[in-house]
Amino acid sequence: MKNFTLLLVAVMTALSVSAFPVQEKAVKTNPHKMVKPGLRQGDNTKLKSVKAARTLDLSRYTVKTNVPTRAEGNNFPITEVEGTVNNFMVDILGYFQSWGSGVFLTQYNDMKQVVWGDNGEVYIKNLVAIGETYYVKGHYADGKITIDLPQVALYMFDEDEELVLSLNIQKYDENAEYTYVNLPDDKQQLVIDVAEDGTMSFNLNPEYVYDETEGYPEYVLGIAGDLTPGASDWYGYGDCSQQYSAFTATEVTVPEDAVRERWVLKCTNTDDTEAMAFVDVALSGNDIYLGGLSADAPGWVKGSIADGKAYFESGQYMGFNDEYATTLYFVTANFEKVLVEDEEWGDSWWDFNIEFNDGLSFTYDAAAKTLTAEAPTSCFMLNGSLDELNYFAIYINPEIKWQDPALCNAAPKDPELEYYEPWDPENYSGSIMWTIPNTNVNDVLLDTKKMYYHFIVDGEVYGLDPEEYVSVPEYMEDIPYEFSTPDWDIMAMGLTHQIYFYFVDATSFGLQSFFVNDEGETFASNIVTYVPEGGDGIASSYVKVVQTKYFDITGREVTNPQHGIYIKSMRLADGTTRTIKVNQK
Repeated sequence: MKNFTLLLVAVMTALSVSAFPVQEKAVKTNPHKMVKPGLRQGDNTKLKSVKAARTLDLSRYTVKTNVPTRAEGNNFPITEVEGTVNNFMVDILGYFQSWGSGVFLTQYNDMKQVVWGDNGEVYIKNLVAIGETYYVKGHYADGKITIDLPQVALYMFDEDEELVLSLNIQKYDENAEYTYVNLPDDKQQLVIDVAEDGTMSFNLNPEYVYDETEGYPEYVLGIAGDLTPGASDWYGYGDCSQQYSAFTATEVTVPEDAVRERWVLKCTNTDDTEAMAFVDVALSGNDIYLGGLSADAPGWVKGSIADGKAYFESGQYMGFNDEYATTLYFVTANFEKVLVEDEEWGDSWWDFNIEFNDGLSFTYDAAAKTLTAEAPTSCFMLNGSLDELNYFAIYINPEIKWQDPALCNAAPKDPELEYYEPWDPENYSGSIMWTIPNTNVNDVLLDTKKMYYHFIVDGEVYGLDPEEYVSVPEYMEDIPYEFSTPDWDIMAMGLTHQIYFYFVDATSFGLQSFFVNDEGETFASNIVTYVPEGGDGIASSYVKVVQTKYFDITGREVTNPQHGIYIKSMRLADGTTRTIKVNQK
């Protein structure tokens, strides 16, 4: 069994009893998409700092008017491919760029996708990870994948310049401005060996031994903008070796004949607050399944029922999380919280110990439909590793039980105002943030998929118009509880909901929430109204926004912006246009 001790450095924000089990993403594999994923714990002492590399700052790139088409040049990365997909776990020796800290060489692991196309074509997703999605194209023959370089990995631009970054092979030069220089064109070919057992590998420096006292690897598959042979234009990302092994773990499949129900999970967070959330439970004979534990891990886990107990084995695979580039597992453990006192400094703080174990046992009452953890120190986690502590969410002393739907038939608790930002002429918007409880006045958990709310301005329900809120599919007054727009105009973040508005002639803002049961009956909270101080705040320079559009980095209009950087263009009633840059996470 593995034991981990963590310092609880701060008390977490208190959650109401109805809050979803805490998603503690401070301990995840990839805390920032521009940092390499999967850094192995324990290797950080061997991080090797690099003397110099260009800084990759994408935030300043916007849109220009004349956009080159794909036919006019090879400036665009491959972002969509077709074929047979295989997933691999890859051990890598490579460089990553940590914002504000520099560039480091380290060992880490990552998941990569290989797509086998027609006529021997092979595509590898994010061969060198830089935080944006692209594929490199190669050709398979005689046990080898040959990739001709350079190939474009990233394309962005603003009004003044174009940024095209490509993969190419570079060589260490102690006199180079940015550590590495480009090899000649006739040396720009990467060969990946494919063994009979399906494993794959390349190593640009077979004699190099990774150690903090060793010099720099001579060759790197790096990212550069200027591809002139001998030029030094390295951007601090690059891999020296990759070892691919087939990823064979499979997700649990629930039988078609299983009886599925929605139960309520209660647990304790690391700060001793309680949490509740709906989860999916499926029963088939003596097998029991749990699903819907987190949006980060939509998979299921399987348990077995015997002698009034339900046992769930640790280590079950729950899927791959694309956003954080990591695998997720159902991992069980014993949790202990310990108060540490420092007599010398007269200070104290909380540590907690997490000790991995083989599985979690519940007391199972079939008649009452309850699962109760046998030990109050029991917990399970959605963890990024089978061997190391790297959890996205932790559930301590869990209890799972069926909830009578009739108990939901009462008014939701009233919303609470959290934050108000008046209309700002610089951003041409204001915002208001509310907490909308997902429990009713009897403290019964409500299914947020059956809830909606009204945004009320000056006593009237305010409708979201697609002309103003371009990501809203149609005119909307009943706003679903979980509804968010990719451009952040409307954001649902657990119990917190934020709305951006584009007007200043309002004297009051209100909100009312609703729950609709399975019979179609509607239960409403009270209307909570907020009147900003200092009058209505009407600005003489205000001109109404009459149309909003979004454009991607290539200048193409998009109707439903997803992840990435966009330009938000607002046409005003006086005929002028205001544009701002938004970064959609």
